[in-house]
Amino acid sequence: MLYAASTLLLVLHQARQAVASECKLLPQDPEWPSTDAWDAFNSTVDGRLVQTVPIGTPCYAGPGFNEDECQAIQANWHNPDLQ
Repeated sequence: MLYAASTLLLVLHQARQAVASECKLLPQDPEWPSTDAWDAFNSTVDGRLVQTVPIGTPCYAGPGFNEDECQAIQANWHNPDLQ
């Protein structure tokens, strides 16, 4: 439990530093918590963290970029079924 609490503090500290310098952290950022850190944090909340992938991922530069999917998302952004 002490390991999980210290990991939680580290994650929160890193997030606070990132907020001070940028809008948000993304998984490809060096400050993003490691899998071990997330697992430790998840154990402190009894496994209730849910890993998600933002719906707009195909619109961002990087390995998930997909022009066709991005255009479909943009065209249907206000459709509640998409969200």
